[in-house]
Amino acid sequence: MPILKILTYIVLALNALTSSAGDSTKGQALSSACSSCHGTYGLSSSEDYPNLAGQKQAYLISALQQYQTGLRKNSVMQAMVGPLSAKDIEDLAAFFAQNLVAPSYSSTTRQLQLPIVNVSTEYYQVVLRQLSDTGFEVQMLNKLNAQ
Repeated sequence: MPILKILTYIVLALNALTSSAGDSTKGQALSSACSSCHGTYGLSSSEDYPNLAGQKQAYLISALQQYQTGLRKNSVMQAMVGPLSAKDIEDLAAFFAQNLVAPSYSSTTRQLQLPIVNVSTEYYQVVLRQLSDTGFEVQMLNKLNAQ
């Protein structure tokens, strides 16, 4: 591996580890551009795009920086993150990192995994819509959410 590539990885990793916390409110405002692929709150409804919700902030910062520098190759992502400042990236990462991983339902095993989390009603409404789209009955989840 060329020395320049190794140094770039080291700089990106150190930058991700030492970055400030980021402003999740500003990140939420920036996230509207991400939602068409990665979904509201980072909960993708497509197998083609990964969930960003609940990812570690340092990982998200590093990944976005790698798209900017070309270490990760994806023309759509490179175009999306190209104009972002370092602060924008920190803010986006803070927003997506604070969104806890969603409940998941497997239609093959008919098992629902519900993490015990404290998130907004709006967040659960997004999750419930996604579960509803799979044909899963969400009455029990609505009752749990109302408690």
